[in-house]
Amino acid sequence: VSHLRGMADPPSWFVLGAACWDSIHMEPAATKATLLRLLAADTSTGHSGMLNDALPDAPCDSALMRGRLEVPEIDAEVSSLSSQRSQGIALCSRQARERKLFEQLIVADTCARLQPEAEMANRLVVPQGGKSTVAAGEAAPSGKRKRDESKRKAAPALPRVEVDLRSEGLASWYEATVIQETKSRSKVRLLQLEEDDELHIEGRPHEEWVSSEFSRPLPPRSSEWQPTVGEHCELSFLNGWWPVRVKRPVGADKWHVIYEVMGNAHTVPTERLRQILVWDPISKSFHQTGK
Repeated sequence: VSHLRGMADPPSWFVLGAACWDSIHMEPAATKATLLRLLAADTSTGHSGMLNDALPDAPCDSALMRGRLEVPEIDAEVSSLSSQRSQGIALCSRQARERKLFEQLIVADTCARLQPEAEMANRLVVPQGGKSTVAAGEAAPSGKRKRDESKRKAAPALPRVEVDLRSEGLASWYEATVIQETKSRSKVRLLQLEEDDELHIEGRPHEEWVSSEFSRPLPPRSSEWQPTVGEHCELSFLNGWWPVRVKRPVGADKWHVIYEVMGNAHTVPTERLRQILVWDPISKSFHQTGK
């Protein structure tokens, strides 16, 4: 031990490791005592004298003994992935799952956008001249076909009728389209005036049945009709036609009218007013009130 303490680096024959070499310099007495005990117990080999003179052993220090690791015992039932999943232990973070889902959506969207281009490229044949021609069996789209497709894109206007919902606080007439019809009633969906968008009235269903008695075609609009003071007519308001009475003219083309049920007054242009017409289901025609 005294001989080895004088060396800065372990000799080539020293095989006891760095920990033992450090203990020779830091705790020479404990190291020598440990070597003597080990050599005394190893008398059967016949080399105790040589080892006593040449090879020191590592001291039985608690810090060095911790270097001897035991094989850990693992319970496969507790540590398995299925067991952890059944215990509610998250095997993958929420952020990782969302990131993976987002990546899958990007890939799917890219494939959906590239698929039509790939199909078109497969149908096209590029000759040596450099001009693209459509593959055999497929006709190139003509200008007439494009015009026909543009016409088909414009959806036709929905057929309209006027219905009286027979409810207080609502207009006299609303425009609607017929969904289903029987001999005595019609199932209708309300529409906004001059638009095909649905009209939703709070507290009422989107589609409802109306008696044929309170359903009629759209009345004609006369460009020659002009309101007169005291006349009862109908006002276009909140996507319906409301009964009002003309009070007085305002300016060149406006009128002051009043909704007598609630006493509400409005000043509106002539185009928002129309004369009251009555539908005759027998003659299937409109006529003015009192005629």
